[in-house]
Amino acid sequence: MALRNVDNALKNALVDNVPLQVYHLVKFEKPSNINYEKNNQTVPDTNFVYLTDAPYSVDFDNQTYNPTQFGKVGDVIENTEAKATGMSLSLSANSLGRNAIVTLTCSQLAAGGSTTATVDLDLFQSGFQVGDEVKFEGSGVDFTARLNRIRSGTSIDITAITATSAVSGAQVTATYNSGAITALTSSSLTALNFQSYINKTVDVYRCFANPKTGVLYGAPVLLFKGIISKGSLKDSAAGKSEMRWTLTSHWGDFVRVQGRLTADEFHRALDGSGVTVEDSLIKPQYGSDFGFEHADKSLNVLAPYIQTKTRPKLRKKSSFFGLKQSYSMEQETYKVAEELDISINLASKFIPVVYGVNKIETIPVFADIELGELGAVEGSTTGTNEDSNLYNINVISEGPIRSIYDVIIEGEGLVCRDEADGLNRGTGVPAGNYSGTICVGVMDKGSVLGGDYKVARLAQWAEAFGQFYTGNVIEDPSTNPADITATIRTNGTAEISFAEAMGGTSPPATDLYSTSNVGITHNKTFKFDFRGDTDTIDITFHAGFLNQTADVQTGAVAENNGFKVQQLFYKPKAGGSKKDYWNKNHTLADTAYVLQKDKINASSGQQPKFDYVVKGKYVNCINYDGSYKAVVDQTLHSNYNLGDIVHVFVGDPTVSSNGTACQIIDKWVQYDPFAQVDYRFRLGATTGSTQSILDQINNGTAGKITMRPSASDTSVDWVMRAEWYTGNDSTPEITDATVNPTTGNNLFDVGGLVIDGTSVFSLNSVDFYYEQQEKSEIFVIDKYGAPLTRTVYKHAYGLDFHELYDDTFARNAIKVAAESEKSVHISFSVGNYTHKLTLSASMLVAHFNSSRNGKVVLYGPLGVSDSKNDQLRGRLEAAITAGTISTTKTQTSTSDLLGSNSLRFDTVTTYKYTNLPTVYVKNYSMIYQSSSDVFTTSEANGLTLNFSRDEGGDFETKAIVQQPEDSALATFCSTNDILPLSKNIITKNNESVLTNLKYSYGQRSSDVIQDEVEGESSQYQAVISAQDARVTNNPALILLDYLTNKRFGKGLTADLIDIPSFKEAALTCDTRSDVTVIVEEHNTQLASYSVGDICRYPANTAEPLIFQGEISKIELTVAKLKTHAGAINNISQITFTNCIGKLGKKWVKNEKYFLNDVVWSQRDPGSNRIILSTDNPGTEGIAIDEPSRLIPTQSTVILKNITANNSTFYIDRTRNRVWGTATAASQDYSNEKAFNAPSGNPLVKQIQSIRNSLQVVGGYSLYDSDEVKYWKYVGWETWEQRWVTRHQINPVIDTSQKLFDNVNTLLQQFNGILRYSNGKYYLDMRVKAKPISEFDANTEVITEHDIIGDIKIDDKGISKTFNAFSAQLTDPALVFENRTISFFNSDYLNQDKGIQRQGTFRAPAITNYFNARIQIEQALEESRAGLTISFKMPPKGYLLLAGNIIAITYPNFNWTNKLFRIESIKVQSDLLVDVVAREHDDNAYILSHMANDLVQAYDEGDTNSTPLPTRPINLIASQIVESEGAVGGIELNWENTGSYSPSTHSIEVWMNPTNGNFSGASNILTVSGTTTIDPILQEQGTTERWYWIRYKIVRGLNSQSTNLDSIFSNYYPDITEEGVRGFGTASLPERIHGIPKGATSNTAAKISTDSSSEFFSLSSAWTVDPEFGGTVPSGAYVMQRLTEPLGAKRYQFVWNGQKVGNHKWRGANDTHTLSDIKLLDGGEEYTIGSLQASYSTTTTVANGTRNWDYYAIKSTRTDGIAQGSEEFIFDAYPAILASQGAPGNPANVTEANAVVDLSNVADNDTRELYVIFDHNVPKCFLAEWDVSTNNYGPDYWRDIGDGSATLDTAWTAISGTSFTRDSGYTITGVGTTFTSDFQEGDVVAYKTTELTSSSSVVGETSAFVVQIISDTQIRLDRLSPSASTINYLYRTAYRPDTTNDAVIAQIDRGS
Repeated sequence: MALRNVDNALKNALVDNVPLQVYHLVKFEKPSNINYEKNNQTVPDTNFVYLTDAPYSVDFDNQTYNPTQFGKVGDVIENTEAKATGMSLSLSANSLGRNAIVTLTCSQLAAGGSTTATVDLDLFQSGFQVGDEVKFEGSGVDFTARLNRIRSGTSIDITAITATSAVSGAQVTATYNSGAITALTSSSLTALNFQSYINKTVDVYRCFANPKTGVLYGAPVLLFKGIISKGSLKDSAAGKSEMRWTLTSHWGDFVRVQGRLTADEFHRALDGSGVTVEDSLIKPQYGSDFGFEHADKSLNVLAPYIQTKTRPKLRKKSSFFGLKQSYSMEQETYKVAEELDISINLASKFIPVVYGVNKIETIPVFADIELGELGAVEGSTTGTNEDSNLYNINVISEGPIRSIYDVIIEGEGLVCRDEADGLNRGTGVPAGNYSGTICVGVMDKGSVLGGDYKVARLAQWAEAFGQFYTGNVIEDPSTNPADITATIRTNGTAEISFAEAMGGTSPPATDLYSTSNVGITHNKTFKFDFRGDTDTIDITFHAGFLNQTADVQTGAVAENNGFKVQQLFYKPKAGGSKKDYWNKNHTLADTAYVLQKDKINASSGQQPKFDYVVKGKYVNCINYDGSYKAVVDQTLHSNYNLGDIVHVFVGDPTVSSNGTACQIIDKWVQYDPFAQVDYRFRLGATTGSTQSILDQINNGTAGKITMRPSASDTSVDWVMRAEWYTGNDSTPEITDATVNPTTGNNLFDVGGLVIDGTSVFSLNSVDFYYEQQEKSEIFVIDKYGAPLTRTVYKHAYGLDFHELYDDTFARNAIKVAAESEKSVHISFSVGNYTHKLTLSASMLVAHFNSSRNGKVVLYGPLGVSDSKNDQLRGRLEAAITAGTISTTKTQTSTSDLLGSNSLRFDTVTTYKYTNLPTVYVKNYSMIYQSSSDVFTTSEANGLTLNFSRDEGGDFETKAIVQQPEDSALATFCSTNDILPLSKNIITKNNESVLTNLKYSYGQRSSDVIQDEVEGESSQYQAVISAQDARVTNNPALILLDYLTNKRFGKGLTADLIDIPSFKEAALTCDTRSDVTVIVEEHNTQLASYSVGDICRYPANTAEPLIFQGEISKIELTVAKLKTHAGAINNISQITFTNCIGKLGKKWVKNEKYFLNDVVWSQRDPGSNRIILSTDNPGTEGIAIDEPSRLIPTQSTVILKNITANNSTFYIDRTRNRVWGTATAASQDYSNEKAFNAPSGNPLVKQIQSIRNSLQVVGGYSLYDSDEVKYWKYVGWETWEQRWVTRHQINPVIDTSQKLFDNVNTLLQQFNGILRYSNGKYYLDMRVKAKPISEFDANTEVITEHDIIGDIKIDDKGISKTFNAFSAQLTDPALVFENRTISFFNSDYLNQDKGIQRQGTFRAPAITNYFNARIQIEQALEESRAGLTISFKMPPKGYLLLAGNIIAITYPNFNWTNKLFRIESIKVQSDLLVDVVAREHDDNAYILSHMANDLVQAYDEGDTNSTPLPTRPINLIASQIVESEGAVGGIELNWENTGSYSPSTHSIEVWMNPTNGNFSGASNILTVSGTTTIDPILQEQGTTERWYWIRYKIVRGLNSQSTNLDSIFSNYYPDITEEGVRGFGTASLPERIHGIPKGATSNTAAKISTDSSSEFFSLSSAWTVDPEFGGTVPSGAYVMQRLTEPLGAKRYQFVWNGQKVGNHKWRGANDTHTLSDIKLLDGGEEYTIGSLQASYSTTTTVANGTRNWDYYAIKSTRTDGIAQGSEEFIFDAYPAILASQGAPGNPANVTEANAVVDLSNVADNDTRELYVIFDHNVPKCFLAEWDVSTNNYGPDYWRDIGDGSATLDTAWTAISGTSFTRDSGYTITGVGTTFTSDFQEGDVVAYKTTELTSSSSVVGETSAFVVQIISDTQIRLDRLSPSASTINYLYRTAYRPDTTNDAVIAQIDRGS
């Protein structure tokens, strides 16, 4: 076995002996009155208390463990033997009774739901603590919750333990209510009691942490798993109260009896008033099963019977017309009534469990007398039977079991032991030669008893009445049930025809018996005169299926009130009748039993004691050996033989990559639960094999396997399937997703029922018959000789279903139902009454023939009429009279129902009711396949179907596709897409579920490790057909079944069991014999052979394989022999392992042998012969005379080494040789000596040195199958070498014993070790040690350096050291009575100076003598290894397990790698390990080490930091900007958890400046509170950083460690995740809201108007006095031109009433175009617009007229004008700009992208406006720092165009189907691409309504993106409660580049 299953990190820490900090986590199931296990429910998380002795809260396995004070965790001891150990857990009870009155507000919560609630009181100050459970009670308020966090003030985080509605400001009382403390003190009406906490679970984990960092080494280790056994509470006056729980380890749950009593009160879980307590039922079906109703009622009665006697009688004769008379004395027979006193005591007992084959004593649960006519009492309806019969129902065992093999009567079996026994007491022994029990068959030939279906009244149920209906129907499994001429054997020869049975004639008083291969199987009868004197055994066997029907014969008698106790004493329950004494509800579910009938007469008296040899319980073998049940015609097996090279496919066989070549290494036959042959194959590697495909098959993980003779030959495909296969190779095992009713990808619609009450199953011409026959007869002669007469009646009822018979489809559908023993449901209405009955489909089919034409006998012919059918007749008569139905009635004097051949009586009257109202026929076990189902009906055969609805989710059931074996019916199903099922999927009461019913194929593989699945009445196939069901004697599989069975075992679920370890143990138990043969020296090629070579016999590979083996050892020259020529030759030996087939067979009379078989004689030891082709064995084999020395041997036995160049060699098969050890021919070679094995086997043998003398011994490492005489009775199916295995048992489990005792008894008999580790049970075995080179040097090799302190050695002492052993063996040869066998070792006897020291070996389950002998020899060898060693190891010893073999090197004792097996390990609180080990003797074991013994190399491994203190959460990194009062930096905010305390906790901030990987992070800050700032110190640019935080906690003084270093929580986020990214701006350059202020440029920039716009305003004053020298009017915009008389021009520009520059003169010759004139002044440009006005004046002008022209002015100037024409422009283009944040990264901005329109910037505009240079485009745009439209959301930059852009243009809509808000500030989208749509730091808006051009605000529904989790999920820094629905999602259209963008102007417009 390997080391303890812990993480590599912990392994390394323990091996390296590093300092360790240890603390514990305790998961404590709270006391509860709810039995979750019984209800098949998982205990909810809220029903546990999670505690830790760490000084802080710890998160582990999705739960928070809260700190509390509990006592020291004690030492834990582990042993090789499962033993219950104890531990106590002390909890502080100081909070007991604490309460407070508070005003509470919280939201509605379901159990397990969490919320933040408010109270008006600080609960912490009131004494409550985090983790407490508090009950809140007040008006309308009553719920319990756990305190997860007590926030400062009045806010608390709670998780509801019980549900509550919303509470708003209610005054309530908050009371401390932690169940772990209050369990013993609750005073409520529903107070918890002893049963509420006893056996509740407690798990204790040990955590190993680095004392410096607090990081765990690996995951927590499960230290202790146990249950509560006792509680005590101590309330101290000193104020220190303590609750102490006494715990018992998980093994303590095994210290209980888990069996079923044959008691009605136990079975039906009755309370004191006789009412079933549903929660206490083992299975729901038991509640209505009355099978044990009479199990504790004794029978003490006088049984009447008819005795036949003789007496003398004087007979008078007359002659001559009465004239002459004579008299003579004669003997006459007469009948008299007698009585017999019968007493049978019934008592409840535990039902045993039988695995394999064993004898069992029965438990009587019913006994009563069926009375004949003379025994009838008042009220009896007993018929004409004169005999009284004793009915006994005797329980055999828990079911289902396969069959009864033999019946033991007074110490003798009914099967002859051997030929000699048969000659003594067989059926042909002449009368008088033998007076004991007669026998049949022969045990040593594999004979077992066989039964047949009895000619009996077949059970039918009329569901309207719940009573028996019976009809005489013949069923014979050897014939088609549709064949009405079916017969059964009686005495092996006589036949009873259907006509005879239907006529009411009693069957001949003959036997009904046979022998078979499978035994007496379910519902079959065995009847046999075992003494030849009418002492007859008459039994009917019921195998113990969950839903088996009640015994028919017993029910038929009870229906007629025919039992004596029933008549006299039975008191039915209210509303019942005496017929309920034994009715359809007496099923004895899950119980194998026999009905035993005995005819009461003077000679037989009471029944003798019968014991039964049974083939026991079916076990799910989980395909452990790589074999699977085939779903094809079993006759195809003949195409595949042992040793064949075949091609196999896993999954789809049309995909070549799914296939590989392999060899058939095993083939055998077994029998399935229906007693049908089940051929199995195991496959092994051959040349070219793909190992991965073979691994899937051999590991039992392949869903579907197809085997072919070659890859392309599909004609004889052998298809095998695992029980969990879905039929879909891409998802071979079902998952929740594949069977989801709405989205599953493996779901199909049910196409409807086949027999559904419509169309051909809606019948309009059904006739009802009632037939009565009568006759008068002499009944008996009284004691005075007077005859007594009586009138005898026969009554019969029937229905004519000729419509079903005449319709081909209907007839075939009914036949399909009949083949799997299904029922059909019949209903029709007579007025307001609906008549219903259920008929066996086989009953209908038995009447589907040309003589019956579908006319079915429902009841009779019996001597009493049937009240229920008579009621139907009455209703029909009334309806016919009233004219409410069209049915007519006729009467005849012919036997229309039974037929004329049934007429035995004087008269007959038949009443026929023609054309009943419409008759509806239904069956619920056949459905139409979905049209979308891709599988044919044959491909679906054997698969499990899961049914569920896609609406409501209220219906689930399972069934198995069960195709007919009849080929014609299989074709019918295939043609019509019909899926016949193993059970009814619905009932007549819930037909509505067919709507939207869906099905899927397969199971979860874990589901197959369960107790039986449920079936339907009469559908017992459903119970186990889905499993790899076998009756096995493999101990590991038997143990697995016992551990998982809820009825009588531990009831462990699959998740608690390490299935691979059980599989490996099972394969180890199956280890088969190695084979050794002798080879003479002239086979010189042996020296070239190698271990691993494969050899076969015969050498001719074209002939069928007889034997194959892999060479495991070659021994050259072990001895010498003298040839007939006088030469001395060497003798060598070869040992083969992994053997296939058998080399040589012992001769058995009449046994068939085949080509190349080597047959040897035991009677004439060593004599042998080979079957040659000239013997003409053919395919059927031949029987031969016994080989003898008088018959010369033929040929030689030649083997071929197919690995080493196909070389051949022959093995020795001689019986006597001249052999010895001398080297010369003259020495010691004078006489022949035996040269065969002691058994006589001349082939498989070896030479061994025994006490310094060479001897020839057997060559099998285990034993030869030929030596096992009663092979069938030790659990084998056939007499073959493959069944010889190392460990095999046939146990009878006494369920009255504790589980512990039974488990340990099983383990001891196959060297098993059952251990519990990390939440699972593992199975291991004691075997040989692995090679020392494979021991783990760090742990499994112990030196003096690994031993701390003392080392102690003890020997075993004389009393425990033996030289002989004796054992009691349950021996099939003695009909399973005990046989004493002894084994002694003469060498040991000599060592003990001749003093015999005998031990006793107990192995009650080992019934095979040879396996017992091996086990006893092992026990003897182990007793001689007597040393026990005790020592202490450092912490690395914790890696070892009890059962590990260790090698100890200790120079002081001269030990070098001495082997010891660890017996016990105790880990102390200081982590030192106490080890006790016992000396290991490898020679005591046959089996080599197991694969799981090897220790895998372990690397450094990752540390596991999950179960550490809770961590801070929701870290957000926000940018710091100048306006927020910082020069630069990143602000960090987070939330502290409930366990945070400033006195013990600080927060470490870790940062990586390069990327999001933790590997580059360092601790930069240690702070407290919930916020801090990481400053940015560089002079310019933007910084991106990634952050993680964690708690640093000061260790508390309650720590068990002396090291008080701080401990640390996990990081947030995890170190495997990217850190939280923050963007920070540097202190330089100066920034505006994060964007650098200013940019370098190649040209100037300014705000300008549109240079093409004209401005003109002229004061009226100028029109009067336009002189330039005058005052310029205010508000004037004009260009004034004066033209002098001589032509000179003067220009004057006026802007806003101010002259611009100096006026300009031009000469008379000025010819400039006005549009070309520009004035530059003060950096502004002025040009001339259009002419607006002209004036002329002559004043003051001497030379002529002055002319004034007034033009509009155009300018780039912006002051003094109204809004509407401003622009931001550059002086030159392209403008080359570079942000101050990245001056080295300029961009060219074209004029089109550089000019910014400011036309909608209003006077006194209050917006914060800027011109931003966007480096990405590049462009410049008008931007607003928006602080108003987001309300409570973040401020953001938006591009506002010319100043008038609407709000919606600032946001970009995100595409997606839908958006949902989740917990933790996350939004989840459907159809989204978040990773490309968002960047961390984006501002987003999440809206219910769409943003449009009319939108004015975003509202509070905006936030920063802090993490992009995936394409469908982002996390924000906040989520507004108002946004309960998110219909639209946006991000800001402009994303600032805080390095390359720049704010280049601020816009501020005045008036």
